[in-house]
Amino acid sequence: MNSGIQFHPNDGYEIFSADYALSTPEIAVFNVGPVVVNLPERGNHSRSDLFVVAECRLCFHVSVFNETKKLASAGFSTHVGYFRRGGTQLQHVYGVHYDFDLEHPAHPVFHAQMKSFAQPFAPHVVEKFGLTLPLEDRVEGMLSNVRLPIAELDFFSLVVQLAADHLMWEDSSSEERAAFNDILSLDRGILGASKLASQLSAGAAVPCHRATHWYERL
Repeated sequence: MNSGIQFHPNDGYEIFSADYALSTPEIAVFNVGPVVVNLPERGNHSRSDLFVVAECRLCFHVSVFNETKKLASAGFSTHVGYFRRGGTQLQHVYGVHYDFDLEHPAHPVFHAQMKSFAQPFAPHVVEKFGLTLPLEDRVEGMLSNVRLPIAELDFFSLVVQLAADHLMWEDSSSEERAAFNDILSLDRGILGASKLASQLSAGAAVPCHRATHWYERL
């Protein structure tokens, strides 16, 4: 979609690792990253001054995969930090934790909370891209206990969101639009965890609330 994008690491065997300590015979748990993506802030920008660091966890139902060879989400956790390369500083401009929660009272099943990831994530930007600018944390101190209901933003849905937010614009070419549609199609290979929450699977609610369903094909 954009030849200037850099994605580290670019080897799936480095990005994904099985978490044997957390896995059970029923649930397979995988850790993701940390992954660092360098891309433009907007689809019509020529400079790639945005760095996104993601560290995630994916959980899948073992029985569903054994029976259908399909991936069905059993939960997730996604930590994301956005950094901008400024003129004199590396600015931490957005940090968010996407989560899945069925246990705590008054928690949306899928929710987002603002959080600073300046200290744990900035070193990954420095390591992968050699940026030695002083760090400015613009997220620290923001109200963190506001839980915003969201789509199911696991790692693969995050990839869709990054493409939509930072690579697409009104004059995107037909090739770019086709590439975005391909990403949507690939992401639909995972069934979301909505059916684990009775209030989401009842009535007219769709059986999957992953981010892929929130975007129209282009």
